[in-house]
Amino acid sequence: PSPAPPGPCQRFHGRCGQNVALGAEGLGAARVAGYCHGLVFSRSHLRPGELFEVGGAAAGHAHFWAGSL
Repeated sequence: PSPAPPGPCQRFHGRCGQNVALGAEGLGAARVAGYCHGLVFSRSHLRPGELFEVGGAAAGHAHFWAGSL
């Protein structure tokens, strides 16, 4: 099966952890302090085969955080 065609850019939901700051229009999220209360949610469901890329500082975290994203 081929991957789903690109759709509109995924955005983060306005409800998030207290240690998260959402970027303009919900297109980005950054941790403010600490690791607790750092949850974010997508504004909509991902379609089957749709990709969601995690980049920036989250991509370079230590290996012991693997699987926690």
